[in-house]
Amino acid sequence: MSTIEKNIPISYSRKIKKETTFKTPRKQGWWVPLLLPHVANLLKAGVKCEVTRINMEHFQKKENRKQPFLFLFTHMQFLDFPVFLKESLPRKSNSASAIDTFRGVYGMLHALGRSVPVRKFKNNAELVRTISHILKKHKAVFNLAPEAQYSLDGFTLPIPDSIGKVIKHLKEPVVTINMHGHYVIGPVWGDGKLRKEFPSMPVVTYAFTPEEIEKMTPEEITTKVKELLDYNEWKTWRESGIKITYQNRAAGLEHILYKCPTCKEEYTTASSGINVWCQKCESKWELTENGLLEGVGHKTTFNTPDEWLLWEKAEVAKEIKTGTYIIEDTVRGISLPNRKQPVEVGNMAIKHTKEGMSIDGHYNNKDFKFHFPPLYCHTLQVTLNSPDFKGKPAYTGFSLDDDSIFFVPSKKGMVYKLFLAWKEFYRLNKLAIAK
Repeated sequence: MSTIEKNIPISYSRKIKKETTFKTPRKQGWWVPLLLPHVANLLKAGVKCEVTRINMEHFQKKENRKQPFLFLFTHMQFLDFPVFLKESLPRKSNSASAIDTFRGVYGMLHALGRSVPVRKFKNNAELVRTISHILKKHKAVFNLAPEAQYSLDGFTLPIPDSIGKVIKHLKEPVVTINMHGHYVIGPVWGDGKLRKEFPSMPVVTYAFTPEEIEKMTPEEITTKVKELLDYNEWKTWRESGIKITYQNRAAGLEHILYKCPTCKEEYTTASSGINVWCQKCESKWELTENGLLEGVGHKTTFNTPDEWLLWEKAEVAKEIKTGTYIIEDTVRGISLPNRKQPVEVGNMAIKHTKEGMSIDGHYNNKDFKFHFPPLYCHTLQVTLNSPDFKGKPAYTGFSLDDDSIFFVPSKKGMVYKLFLAWKEFYRLNKLAIAK
C-alpha cells in the first residue's frame, strides 16, 4: 500500500476549499518595471548594496537588455527580493513563492509581481511548465530560489538534484545570484532588526549559455549550480572584517544553537543581548562584534557559531548511526488548504524515526493521520519567527498535492534538530538506493 493510501486527510467544513492547481499568472503590466525600482529601494530599507557581476556583459548590451533568463538565487531573508528585482530590470519578471506567504503585505507584493504560488518540496511538473511559459511566451525573467526557504543556520540549504534536469529542459540562459551578507544583516532567528553596518554583497554570475546547457549533462549542471550557490555566512562575516555593534545581535540563537556543548543537554539554551547561555549548567558565551564566540568566565568549546552548528549536525548523525535517534512530541497543528486560509487544527502527536515522520490529530470531529517516509522530500520546510501564522512561531511541516500540514514543536530548537535529522535520513536512504 502506498504512503498516500495510508494517509487520512483532514476533514474540513464545506466553507474551506482546497487549492490543488495554480493558474499561470498573467503578463505584468507595462508600468510594473517602471514601479519596481522604487519598490526595491523601499524594501532595501537603507542597506548599502555592493554588487559583484561576473560575465554579465552579454545582458548589459543594448540588444540583449530585454532577453529573458532563469534567475537562480540563494535565499537568506526579505532583502533578497529587492536585489534580484533590480538586477532583472529592465525586464519583466515573475517569481515562485510559497503558498504560506500569500497574505498581508507579502500577498500584495506577490500580486504586484505576479508571483506563482507553490507548495514546497513537491515534484512539481506544473511549476516547470509555468516557468517555461513565462520565459518563452511572456519573454520575462523567472526568479527561483532552489533552496526554497530562508537559510536557517548560515549554510547553503539542500538544493534538489533535479535542478540540472529542469535547466536542461528549459534550454534558456541561466543567471545565478549568491546573496552574501543578507544572513548577517538579518538572520532568520534574530529579532527582526537589520544590522545595517553590514552591506549586501550579492555576486551575480552568467552561469550557463543555451549552448553550454546543450553540451552539459544534468548532473554537471547541478554540480555547477551548487558550487555557485554555496555559502557560509558566518565565514563571510568574519572575513569581511566588518563589526556588528548591534547590542541584541545574539538574541534568538537558541533556535539553532539548541544543544549545550558543555553539559550536552538539548533545548536548554537561551539568549539575550550579545550572549547565549545554558540554563542548566550556566555556561555562557558572547557573540562578538567580529562573529566569534568567547566564553564568559570559562574557556569556550567552540570559537565560532558555525563550529558549534557543525558539531550539532555530527551529534545528530551519531544518534542516527547508533540507532538512538527518536523525537516524539505534542505539537500545535496548522494546515493550509489554500493560500488565504490557515486552519488551526489543534494539538497533534508527531513521531520521527528512521521510518519517517508520523502525524496524528483530530479536527472537525474526525481523526486525521499522515506518514511521510524518509525519501518523501529532500528537506523539511522550516520557518523561524514566521509572520505567516499567529504568534510568529518556529514551525516545520510538509506539503501534499492539495494541502500543507505544519506544526509548532513544544521546545525551541526542536525544529532545527528535526531539520538536521531529516536531511541525514534522506542522505542515507539515497546512498542505500545508489548501492
